[in-house]
Amino acid sequence: MLRKSIRKMALLTSAVLLTVLPAGMAHATRWAGENGIVRLAFNEGEQLETIKTVAPDEHGAVTVDVYAVLSDVDPVTVQGERFLAVGGFELKLKVDGAKPLIVDETYPFPHFNVSQEKGACVVGISPGQSLVNGRATLVHWTLMFMGETQNVRIGLDPSGLHSCRTLPDCPDSGTQALYVGTADSQLNGVMFGAGYAPAYLNWEGEPDTAPVLGNAPWQKVGICELVED
Repeated sequence: MLRKSIRKMALLTSAVLLTVLPAGMAHATRWAGENGIVRLAFNEGEQLETIKTVAPDEHGAVTVDVYAVLSDVDPVTVQGERFLAVGGFELKLKVDGAKPLIVDETYPFPHFNVSQEKGACVVGISPGQSLVNGRATLVHWTLMFMGETQNVRIGLDPSGLHSCRTLPDCPDSGTQALYVGTADSQLNGVMFGAGYAPAYLNWEGEPDTAPVLGNAPWQKVGICELVED
């Protein structure tokens, strides 16, 4: 039983590690800087759809699927170990312009979510979600809007990054999401940040699709090395 408990704890995100492990153990978590962008989109295909117009149904409801896709992750090593898979992540959905009901929240892998709030993810993945060409789908939401649904911007809220508050150098980084490696690779104690690129629903005019990025890229932090293929 104890071994199973230790194994489960090792697979938790660093957010959970920092809050539930005994004093003195959480210091092993290292801030690696920002690597990648969480792209909010209405699909998860090769070409992500980030701008969408949806008319209300006969009941006046607008229902859409929204995916958070980690992408643009540079291939790196940490102390000689290649970062190949996500072992946990932390992010929080933010919707501006209308208030949605989150009718469903699903993950494409075995997981456990410590957060009790829909839209707020403090997720451990067992055994991990592989990065394919620097990309991995993290979470899928189904959102329902009632009433006026115009000029809706879908992004992330950095206030949901609990780990960042106590990890040196993370709070001032401006990062928008967090993720760690897997326990099997011994990289579950390495925490990366990520920016995000918003999605727009029933938007009038030309939306600003530029990613929201932090100020501490992994190259600046300096604990990673680029993989030379």
